[in-house]
Amino acid sequence: MITLLFIIKQIGLKSKRFSSIFIFLLVAMLCSSCKKEEIIFSDSAFLLDTLVQISFYGLEDADLMQKTLDLCKVYEKKFSHTLEESPIYQMNHRELGEDRFALDVEVEELLEKALTYASLSDGKFDPTIEPLSSLWIFGEDVFVLPDQVELQEAISAVDYQQIKIENHQLIFLSDYTKLNLGGIAKGYIADKLKEFLLSQGIKRAIINLGGNVLCIGRKSTNKGFLIGVQKPFSERYEVVSNLEIDDKTVVSSGPYERGETFDGVYYHHILDPDTGYPVDNALTSVTIITDQSADADAMSTIGFLMGLEKGLDWINSLEGVEAIFITQDEQIFYSKEAKKYLVQVD
Repeated sequence: MITLLFIIKQIGLKSKRFSSIFIFLLVAMLCSSCKKEEIIFSDSAFLLDTLVQISFYGLEDADLMQKTLDLCKVYEKKFSHTLEESPIYQMNHRELGEDRFALDVEVEELLEKALTYASLSDGKFDPTIEPLSSLWIFGEDVFVLPDQVELQEAISAVDYQQIKIENHQLIFLSDYTKLNLGGIAKGYIADKLKEFLLSQGIKRAIINLGGNVLCIGRKSTNKGFLIGVQKPFSERYEVVSNLEIDDKTVVSSGPYERGETFDGVYYHHILDPDTGYPVDNALTSVTIITDQSADADAMSTIGFLMGLEKGLDWINSLEGVEAIFITQDEQIFYSKEAKKYLVQVD
């Protein structure tokens, strides 16, 4: 039996507290009388500002493993808004009046997906959130609330309709628009790593990008992978639900992922573009189960921003998507067919 207990960490946001991203990956619960498990070949690296772990089942291939981790590094340099070699960083630091940029195929693909979710969510999910998110620094030695004037200026600069894609170019309609793809990039990277591994003949594997979990195939002929959904704010990393997953992804969003308490108020990284402040709607976690990790990444954030009632209604309107919502009073709410993934663990 394999359990993945995970904590999400958004790409590109900095934290000096490595303890905030403890990830219990592949905790084998085996007794001495159990039959010896087949080979599980794993490796990890600190990438995307989190702990990345790849695991192959039934195959030990160090060369392929290294190529997979190297590919993850390539995508990090491509989508990060903090690395200077990234096209996202370069577009954010453009000269005044410079408004057109040729797009790499994959950058274009990711931006198009991000813009689709921005439209679907009426801007709750917004890839131009960077002017706002850059004002909220979590995990540093000193936490200071953003200046109100700067906050209002940043809010006015966040608008996904100020960018458009034409002829494989990104066009900025405002000099103040800046990109942050942290709400979707890790999921997209997980999907691309899966695509690569499938092309290399891998049939069973787990890709875990700091908690964005993507399963390739099944653990065995008659068993899926067991994924443990973390109890929010649990210091002991307790599990509230165990899911048996077959060739799908599981991604969570919640305020427990990163935040600071200041003057008795807890502030976190999931920002409402309309107010500029962390959203406060009595939710502590939204977990999405679906096929594509990029979709799950965006949907978990959107579901959280919408709140329990609207978020659950939205998920229930979608095909092939299930969700688990957890509230501050520790109630658990499931989408229409989410319970089919639940399993009991002895």
